[in-house]
Amino acid sequence: MKKRIELSEMLRQPVFFKPNTEFIKWLIEYANNRLIIDAGCGEKFLLSQQLLNNGYKKIMAIDPVADYNEVMKLRTLNKIPLDSSFHVLPQEIERYKEIYTNSKAASKSLVIFARPCHSDWVENLLDEKAEGLEVLYITVPKNIELYDDLGKWKKKAVLLNHKGSSADNEVVYSIK
Repeated sequence: MKKRIELSEMLRQPVFFKPNTEFIKWLIEYANNRLIIDAGCGEKFLLSQQLLNNGYKKIMAIDPVADYNEVMKLRTLNKIPLDSSFHVLPQEIERYKEIYTNSKAASKSLVIFARPCHSDWVENLLDEKAEGLEVLYITVPKNIELYDDLGKWKKKAVLLNHKGSSADNEVVYSIK
């Protein structure tokens, strides 16, 4: 009998956020045709791939460990529609500061932190974000207090009632 291989075993990085299709479709509806910036997307940018697989076409995935070979594989397998704007940037998001500090682009973008690594980088981005830019912070409930990734922004975070579910019952906060 074959041993079932877990997703995290196939990747070098652990997979933390595992939403179901209903959750992904809710994110797509919530984005309302804005550019989704998957900040800290991880090696295989799985959230971005799920969004793409469910028909969303305006996605930017950013992470220093993003595997660009995965992008080439998706292109080779024709998994990226020609009419999409799908980009993977294998760098720290801070290198692309103009993406989240540009006030003209703010209302047309949605930044998503889905189970980010815990440090001050989320709070730092929030400190510099343009007026009108919405950020979604997706986490397990205990991490809000345990890690305090949002810092002073925690008091401005609004808990959203989302559709769907995820493996660890994550919650979604909006910060505007």
